[in-house]
Amino acid sequence: YLLAPEIARLGEISRHFDDMEIHPPDSTGWVRVTATTDDLFAATRLLLRYAHNCKVIGGPEARREMEVLVRALADLYGGGERA
Repeated sequence: YLLAPEIARLGEISRHFDDMEIHPPDSTGWVRVTATTDDLFAATRLLLRYAHNCKVIGGPEARREMEVLVRALADLYGGGERA
C-alpha cells in the first residue's frame, strides 16, 4: 500500500504487520509499504482507517477487497441524502 505524505511526514509509520518493509518516499512524498497477511478481512479494515491517505495497490485480492469496501461506503454515504 501507499501512505500519503501527510501520514508519512508525521514520523514513524505504525507497524501493523510483522514483515512490513517501509520504502523511501517517491518524488511526491508517498511512501510504499509492503507486507503480507493471512487475515485479509482484518488487514483491509485496518488500512481503511487511513481513509484517503492510504491506497492499496496489491496484491490483487487486497485491492479487490478494498475496492468493495470503498464502493459500499460510497453507496452508503454518497447518495446525496442529508441526515
